[in-house]
Amino acid sequence: MLPMLRQNGWSRAAVDPSYERFAGEFDRVFNRMFGTDGGVLNEAWAGVPTSIWEDGDHVYVELDLPGFAREDLEIVAHNGVMTIRGERKSKAPENINYIYNNRYFGGFERSIKLSSAVDRDGMKATLENGVLRIELAKADSAKPTKVEIQSA
Repeated sequence: MLPMLRQNGWSRAAVDPSYERFAGEFDRVFNRMFGTDGGVLNEAWAGVPTSIWEDGDHVYVELDLPGFAREDLEIVAHNGVMTIRGERKSKAPENINYIYNNRYFGGFERSIKLSSAVDRDGMKATLENGVLRIELAKADSAKPTKVEIQSA
């Protein structure tokens, strides 16, 4: 039940000002964490922008990782799952007072289920201009096979 105040007898009820302040603060915090602008949790936990596509011989995975060095990243394939981990550390001094900061530091992890059609021994990864590209060779069993029709 919401706290309400009556004004002028039976006229329209008004919401208690303390409740309005509470609701406004709650909305501000909620929108900051989950809001339509992406929110802190959405951006920080959604992972990195990722694209996955294929051609006849390979499956490709690209992740946008600006500010990461090769040493900051790890790619592991195990039990049909490829896991990409990384951590970007801040180079700013510890005792600073940000005026504005829209950059994220810390770790991320992205796991991608690998199809049995991928040759796990044929994996290659490169990092260039902030884009990690992983190339997965398709297993021969996943490639199209043309069947020749013979005369009876």
